Amino acid sequence: MITIRTQWIITVVCVAAAASLCQAGSIKGEVKYTGDQRKRKPVDMSADANCKKVHGDTVVLDPRFAHAENGNLANVLIYVDKNSAKGKQFDKPAEPVVLDQKGCIYTPHVLATVAGQPLEIKNSDNTLHNVNCKAKKNDGFNQGMAPGTKLTKTFENYERDIRLKCDVHPWMGARLHVLDHPFFAVSDKDGKFEIKNLPAGKYKLRFWYESSSYKPTESTMDVEVGEDETKEITVKYERKKKKKKSK
Repeated sequence: MITIRTQWIITVVCVAAAASLCQAGSIKGEVKYTGDQRKRKPVDMSADANCKKVHGDTVVLDPRFAHAENGNLANVLIYVDKNSAKGKQFDKPAEPVVLDQKGCIYTPHVLATVAGQPLEIKNSDNTLHNVNCKAKKNDGFNQGMAPGTKLTKTFENYERDIRLKCDVHPWMGARLHVLDHPFFAVSDKDGKFEIKNLPAGKYKLRFWYESSSYKPTESTMDVEVGEDETKEITVKYERKKKKKKSK
């Protein structure tokens, strides 16, 4: 049983919260895909026995063009347009986003942080890696990582699609996005996502995918979220049609 005093304390905490999280809503859904799927190529790890040993006889596929069994599309960034996020209060996340090098694969393949939020990069492999960060609006770096080590980096400026690669193992790659608010999500292996802690309001959603051969059927989507409301949506992607060559 909740007493009057307890209810009063909860109310005070909710009013005091910078992002009004007690009344925050969310947008959740899935990324549907129609059309022919790009074929995923097997990754040849024979150049490093340590990498190959981790996976045994399992065939590792290129993380690009990953689909769920039902065709849903993974690794799509769904984010609130910066203009419709203006004026919305939020707490900058203090906990780091983690990127792991495990089995000589970057996990996750696509990730996003808020500007100023730490990015922790781990090497969980029994082999040497290096992380080559090709940033343009932030400080890039190229740093070696011995087995079992980790490093932390912070990106202060908005920048989409920063490429991370390992020069030692050229098949290793990840895509990092630095946004100026926390209202985003990346679709998981089942093509599902959820943007949490959204203050009530109207939002314009945008989408990003690493290959131009897949495109959203709508470049943006307008969504209105109420207090304590979970709005369910479907984002649709399709194979981009090839231009016919003129005779």
